[in-house]
Amino acid sequence: MTSGPGRLLTWMLFCAFVIVVGGSALAVALCLHSGQDAGDLEFLPVVLCYGLVGIAVVARRPANAVGWVFLVAGVGSAVGILCKVIGVGAASLGAAAPTYAVWAGWFSLIYVELVALPIMYVFLLFPDGHFLSGRWRWVGAAAVTVSVASAVVVAVSDQNFGHPASGNPADANFPGLEHPLQLVDGGRLLVLYSDVLGPMVILLFAVSVVSVAIRYHRARGVERLQIRWFLAAVVVAMAVWIPTIAFLPDYNTDVFASLFPLIPLACGVAILRYRLYDIDRLVSRTVSYAVVTGLALAVYLGIVTATTRLLPAQTSAWGVAAATLGAAAVFRPLLHRVRDRVDRRFDREHFDAATTVEAFGRQLRDVADPDQVATGLVDAVRTTVGPVHVGLHVLDRTP
Repeated sequence: MTSGPGRLLTWMLFCAFVIVVGGSALAVALCLHSGQDAGDLEFLPVVLCYGLVGIAVVARRPANAVGWVFLVAGVGSAVGILCKVIGVGAASLGAAAPTYAVWAGWFSLIYVELVALPIMYVFLLFPDGHFLSGRWRWVGAAAVTVSVASAVVVAVSDQNFGHPASGNPADANFPGLEHPLQLVDGGRLLVLYSDVLGPMVILLFAVSVVSVAIRYHRARGVERLQIRWFLAAVVVAMAVWIPTIAFLPDYNTDVFASLFPLIPLACGVAILRYRLYDIDRLVSRTVSYAVVTGLALAVYLGIVTATTRLLPAQTSAWGVAAATLGAAAVFRPLLHRVRDRVDRRFDREHFDAATTVEAFGRQLRDVADPDQVATGLVDAVRTTVGPVHVGLHVLDRTP
């Protein structure tokens, strides 16, 4: 990038990289130095993925708005987490806390109110960086309006600061610190914040998800493949995270930080089209092995449980050995059966192609007529490859 705009973009990406990586490293260092709770640092994998994927996409596809959304989200999140760490570290000082620490805590709460906005815009703009139509711009405008309104409520009131309207000190983010810009009492804005703006954010988030479904229905070719990568990452993350919230709430944050980086990574692969493998193939294989592993584990646990209850304690080792052999015996037969059924559902094109090739192979074994073999070969190529034109040249070696 030798032109003026190119150099400016290079410097912007360099600064963004320094903020994302340097801010994250500084937040970790401050937590280790002060010995404070490192709960917010669990989100750093998500922050790093958002920022670094944004840098990569903007560098290669600067006209795609999705890259800029990821970049802004990564930079803002890195700064927000760093500010939260600074504010929490200074909260124990009370009135003696430095002014910059109080303002840092204030900014971190504003960042929290804005964190849903880039996520909604990724749903609205992926993969080409444009809205579905002009009407969907109103959804984007509404998302900005609601998010900014929530941020303003937090910015001018003690709704989420050191003195929450609930009166419960446990709800305070920075107990002992005074809100630096309190213009309105938080209790007066509680209804607006909790009963109006909160549900509107959820509604707009649902609408943005619907836009992805509509876009996928309309998409063809590469665009549909790109959306499949994105949806696969979202489904995997949500399929594990939602049950964790319900049954293992103590591991909620850990699962979120481990799985949600898949979303920006999948988006980066899809947008840059780097080794854009057919996601249907990956999904079918993942589902197949997950189902078979679950069934084999069920067989193992069933045999162990049965032998433990029915046989004496001295023979428990035999029960474990029998369970292991039983699980190993059913694994491969189950894998073939489950893979065929899953391929019919998730990888139909490859399943049909494999079926066609197998049928042609049987024809080669059973048919001796060259004309029928040639016809079968042309049909197999047309079905599996789908070329525009198919031709078969046969050499005449008759003496």
